[in-house]
Amino acid sequence: NESTTFKELLLEMLGHHKQGIAVIAAEVAAKLLLAGCLHDPTIIAWLLVIYFDASLTEVDDDDDVDGSEVKKVGSPVRLQQLLSIFFPTYSMSSLDANDAIMAAVGPLLTIVNGKLEGKKQAKALNQWPIAKMVEYICYNVDLADKKKKEESAEETDQTEADNCSQVKEEGEGDNQAEATAEDDDTVVEASSTLLASIDIAEFLSEEGASAPTYYNRALAKMLGSASIDVDAEDTALLSRLKSQVAEAEFSTDDGPT
Repeated sequence: NESTTFKELLLEMLGHHKQGIAVIAAEVAAKLLLAGCLHDPTIIAWLLVIYFDASLTEVDDDDDVDGSEVKKVGSPVRLQQLLSIFFPTYSMSSLDANDAIMAAVGPLLTIVNGKLEGKKQAKALNQWPIAKMVEYICYNVDLADKKKKEESAEETDQTEADNCSQVKEEGEGDNQAEATAEDDDTVVEASSTLLASIDIAEFLSEEGASAPTYYNRALAKMLGSASIDVDAEDTALLSRLKSQVAEAEFSTDDGPT
């Protein structure tokens, strides 16, 4: 219960209307995530919203800001620099962390929708550029996946080398290596683009009716421009995407047709 209470308090502070409170909460959250104390997609989504918030980046670009601002806790400049390092570092820290970043797409879409409430003009998306946010998530996830594959390839090469040495002594090992390679070939990992597209389609089908038309159109445009290699993806996930897109078309007037 204590951890739940703390999480709720942290989320409340991250969404606080006072910039200073949100900035301090974001720094605390980032450090807790890096320490492995948390793996929460919603908290990560809030960090993304704060990181991309144009009202904070404008402060970061202020010519009057000096180097001392970077050292001040609660400074938007300090937070921007911290988060620019946080996301790639966190995504590469563990598989759970990378999965948590990928899972942040859904909560992110909902949070931005809440930020847009009452804002009737599409220029509101300039403050929370949802397309850039999702693209940034996919970029970091793909970067971590690439690192993981490179490390796995190195381990495989080492294993094969060890097996070759063992063959000379025991006459076995080749079969084991081939079996391992065959098992690896059967694993189909979904691309970040497919997973993000599923989250977008699910949002449109479940929450699109309450979202501003320009937001729905922006998300539909993201779906339409997504590059997905259907031959390399899991068929069950592709079917799920197709189903969600169909539901979205019925749920909103401006569905991703």
